[in-house]
Amino acid sequence: MLKNIVARSRLAFNEISYWVIGRTPEEHHANAAYFRYQLGHYRKCIEQCTKYLEYSQSDQVKTMLAYSQGAIGQWEQAALAYRSVSNLWEQPMVALGLAEAELRAGNEDEARKIVATVEVSHAQPPYDRAAATERLKRDLGMSATSPTGS
Repeated sequence: MLKNIVARSRLAFNEISYWVIGRTPEEHHANAAYFRYQLGHYRKCIEQCTKYLEYSQSDQVKTMLAYSQGAIGQWEQAALAYRSVSNLWEQPMVALGLAEAELRAGNEDEARKIVATVEVSHAQPPYDRAAATERLKRDLGMSATSPTGS
C-alpha cells in the first residue's frame, strides 16, 4: 500500500517536473517507466521504455522493458529485448530472464542452453538466482545436478 502511494507520488512529481522544471525526455521517460513498473502497470511501462529508447540506450531500461513484456505474455518480444542488453552474460538474473522468455515463447532448447551457460559461468549463485535457476530447470525437466539435463 505504502509502496503504491510512494510510486504514485513520484510519478506525479515526475510529470510536474517534466513540464515545469524542464527535465529531458530521457529523464522523464526513464523515471515514468520505472514508476509504472513499480506499480505493476506493465503496458504503460512498455510505452515509456519504448519512448526512452528512441532517445537513448540503457541496459536497465531494456531489462525493464523485457520484464514488462514477459509480465503481459509478450514472450517473443521479451526475448528480443533481453538479447539487446549489452552485458547480458555478466548479469545472471537477466540471462535467466532470457531463458524464461525463450521457454515461454516455445524455444525450450534455447532456454536449456541459457540455463546451462548461467550455471557454468556463475558457479556460486546468490539465493534469488539459485531459486530462479531451479524453477526454470524444473519447468524444463532438467535434472538438479546436470547443467545439460542429461
